[in-house]
Amino acid sequence: MEQVESLMIGSTFRRINVGQIHAFWICVPPLPEQAAIAAYLDKETAKLDALVRKVEEAVERLQDTAPPSSPPRSPARSMRDLAAERAKKVDA
Repeated sequence: MEQVESLMIGSTFRRINVGQIHAFWICVPPLPEQAAIAAYLDKETAKLDALVRKVEEAVERLQDTAPPSSPPRSPARSMRDLAAERAKKVDA
């Protein structure tokens, strides 16, 4: 970042010349290490995707089992309602 700051010109609108950007030195890991990083991120992202799917399925199951008289609500809204009800009980 210091490299960029030192090359910027202008006081009101700071800018940098494209030719100067081409002269930047950027550290990049070797290709095998990049591939290992990408594989690791893919694996971890797949785990997160699976967890999100499980949560979405659980929410759907809960919405399917809700009594017909109550409209389906988002989990975040339900948590707010629960917090408000508890707050009213504490105040009473």
